[in-house]
Amino acid sequence: MKWMVPISKLNPEQTRILETIRSAPHDIHWISGYAGTGKTIVLTHAIERTVAKTSSARICFATYTHALKDMVESGLSASARERVHITTADGLNRLAGEFDYIFVDEIQDIKHDLIRSLLDKTKRFVAAGDTDQSIFLGRVKPEDLKRILRGSSTYELKQIERMTKEVFEIAATIRPKAKISRVRCTKESTQMPRWFSGKNQADEFRKVFAEAYRVAQPGIPSAVLLPLQKLIYAFGKVHAHSEGWGNPPPAVKTAHRPIDYGNFNAFFKRHSSPLRFFGSDNGSLDESAHKRMVYVMTYHSAKGLDFSSVFLPNLTVGTNLDAKGVPFSTLDKEELHLFVAATRSKDRLYMSYHGGEDDRHELLERVIQHASPSCIEHFQPPRSIFGR
Repeated sequence: MKWMVPISKLNPEQTRILETIRSAPHDIHWISGYAGTGKTIVLTHAIERTVAKTSSARICFATYTHALKDMVESGLSASARERVHITTADGLNRLAGEFDYIFVDEIQDIKHDLIRSLLDKTKRFVAAGDTDQSIFLGRVKPEDLKRILRGSSTYELKQIERMTKEVFEIAATIRPKAKISRVRCTKESTQMPRWFSGKNQADEFRKVFAEAYRVAQPGIPSAVLLPLQKLIYAFGKVHAHSEGWGNPPPAVKTAHRPIDYGNFNAFFKRHSSPLRFFGSDNGSLDESAHKRMVYVMTYHSAKGLDFSSVFLPNLTVGTNLDAKGVPFSTLDKEELHLFVAATRSKDRLYMSYHGGEDDRHELLERVIQHASPSCIEHFQPPRSIFGR
């Protein structure tokens, strides 16, 4: 998956931060910034530089999700992967001893006590994160994070390189309270964001898959993001039934994984389908390097990642967009989750629902009614699907 930006292509803002971290390695550093400003890219280059200048230092990189861990790992050189202890936040609980350097991405998603524990394990700490994107329960509060990292060298990235102006506006429409006034978006779009509908859920999901496969390219997979695990299975089931393959195996809980999609993914691979679940230590981005792939993920699993083409289906009345499925979730929480999902897009963004006009989720209706007419367009996707 082509996501890593070469150091020669960093913008002046990113380069300045990277140089400051290099020149003051003993400090605590905090890289903040709106989605798409390149926090993870700067952090990954900082890890690479640290490996290059040290020979025996103990170095750790950690983030909250397996998917983001795998992405950062794919952006490191082979020598860096050999030297750096790469883990999830949960794995940090099991680490013993101190590290010379600890790098943490999505720090706003890590628990308060664990952050303090990490700071006790090292004198060289570099963190990246955005308090506007905290969607996990029981994580550090924004005010507490600022208190814990008080005295750190703090940087705020203000130039959005990844996201188009149109996606930026849609994200701001979804989440008006997001702190976007201080950022600027420089990327030009190749296609306006689109919305469309299906007669029912199966019809919508068939259209989503057909378009997601059409726009995917080797090294540039599409991502279909859904808030809940049950919708992940429903999406896979619609695709399998459309091809006459029967029901795919459901995900299960195991001793090694909180949710195991191994049999689900093997089912689609056996049928030569490009559909895979990615996240929670399931699936691999490497599979998309040489063929068109469609990854289906939860909003949680996609946290911190980005894709050229992102699909947000099932934005239908009655769908709880709070990725934890908390009953009676507030609109504020749903705004936050959809905001995070929408900002995974680097270029193409598709939003869809099923039923009549009255069946649009409130947040999709907000986008259609209040985003600029030049920002989103109605779309009629192809009806055919892979293999037909």
